[in-house]
Amino acid sequence: MVIDVEQLTEVKEILGDKAKNLIEQYLLDTKILLSEIDVARATGQDDFISEIVHTMKSSSFQVGAHGVMEQATIIENFIHTHKGQLSAMHHQSRLEIKPDKPLRKTSELHQPP
Repeated sequence: MVIDVEQLTEVKEILGDKAKNLIEQYLLDTKILLSEIDVARATGQDDFISEIVHTMKSSSFQVGAHGVMEQATIIENFIHTHKGQLSAMHHQSRLEIKPDKPLRKTSELHQPP
């Protein structure tokens, strides 16, 4: 199940008109987090990837996006199982991405850079 419609309906009932803002913010945050995963993977920051997917897992659960939550759990488990190997896989691929600005902690997403 990608979206838990019952849970999303409950969120709408509890938050009323604010539910739309929550969903919009979730989508915006998820887009940012996915971009930061790409940069973190390319720069070998496995621990940061783990932090990002953990955040995605939690926020996805809150809005009923169980499909995203399940995928984030799979990624998080893979990272913990293969600690340090993601960086090695990156170096083998010879992909070079240099972020134009430093990565921010997920707790700083809603703060200006």
